[in-house]
Amino acid sequence: MEEIIGLSKSKVEFEEIWKRFHCALFVVLLIYGLYYTAEKYERILVRPDEAWKVRTRTEAVNGIGDLKVSDAEMLVSLEPLYVPDKFEGREMWKNPNTESVPETEKSLDITACGVNTTDASESPAAVESESGAAADSAGETTVPAVLTIYLHGNGGIPEIMTLTEAADAVSPESWSIPFRLGKVFDGWYLDAGCTVPFSAVEEGAERLELYAGWRELTGFVSNDAGHITSCTGAGGVADGILALPADAACTGIESGALSAVAGQIEEIYIPANITYIGAGAFDGLPNLMYIEVAAGNPNYYSEGGVLYTSAGEVAAVPVWYGE
Repeated sequence: MEEIIGLSKSKVEFEEIWKRFHCALFVVLLIYGLYYTAEKYERILVRPDEAWKVRTRTEAVNGIGDLKVSDAEMLVSLEPLYVPDKFEGREMWKNPNTESVPETEKSLDITACGVNTTDASESPAAVESESGAAADSAGETTVPAVLTIYLHGNGGIPEIMTLTEAADAVSPESWSIPFRLGKVFDGWYLDAGCTVPFSAVEEGAERLELYAGWRELTGFVSNDAGHITSCTGAGGVADGILALPADAACTGIESGALSAVAGQIEEIYIPANITYIGAGAFDGLPNLMYIEVAAGNPNYYSEGGVLYTSAGEVAAVPVWYGE
């Protein structure tokens, strides 16, 4: 009987040990399986508003020594990730806002403040590469040559003007026009005699010398004081009316200046800029009937076709005045 009872106790103890062994083995296999799965695969946690990606410690430090990274730092917030339709044979949720894998891979940038994501395409090396490629495709940049221009008054004022412009952007229309009594500006020339007009800048030139050209007032010849010394029928007199030039370059008229057209003149119009009329300048005009002075003339005025000085003295009269 004692032997039977001993055998029963041994059997119970063996079964208890066997159960404990199986439990321990199950726990070991479970821990090993979880550890193996965690090492081999990345765990992807999906939330409705974003995707979270957990990388292994080795991937986080990107191969930098034995840098210790806490488990909290291993959880990196990324932009919505691409999640395959199927993963290990199981159907999984796919982020509807993510259509395809991003073109540029996000790399990890570990700083003192944590782990940040940086777009590889925006790195300094990438920017430098793009700028270098643009420079190569565009070629070497050419800086326009600066041209020094000397504008000579050639009898007018100012006597000389100096300016600088890009050789490929010379614009005579923007230059100031000089002034000369008795003459009208007629463009820029390459010589003081005004025989070669300026048209364009020669290639490779760094200096340009130009001279002002001048011509007479239409229908008149004037001296350097701006006084008319002679008059021609071509433009001086029209339909019996002599209209003296209303130009600041013309300031007066000398005696005998109208002798060549004396018989053609019936009326004379004097603008405000004519401030000098030589004694007897309107004498000897057999058909002169009327003289008119523009308002604002500082030295002359007219009444009833008669010319008076600002002091009220008679300066010239029509042919009927004596009658």
